Amino acid sequence: PFKTISVREDTEFTNVVHYVADKFGMVVTDAAIITNTGACVNPKQNAGTVYLKHGADLRLIHRDRVGSA
Repeated sequence: PFKTISVREDTEFTNVVHYVADKFGMVVTDAAIITNTGACVNPKQNAGTVYLKHGADLRLIHRDRVGSA
């Protein structure tokens, strides 16, 4: 399942991660955001910067899957 959300550019990306993890029933400390190419996204930036660097198609995954093929 997927959902599309819209946030302001100046929103801290950590807040976006918290919101999305909560909506999918994940514990925030177990969540990671990756790009379609599999690169991890640093949440310590604002949403506008993340969008400019990585685009809009991001995925929320369980942190245990980071780096697995």
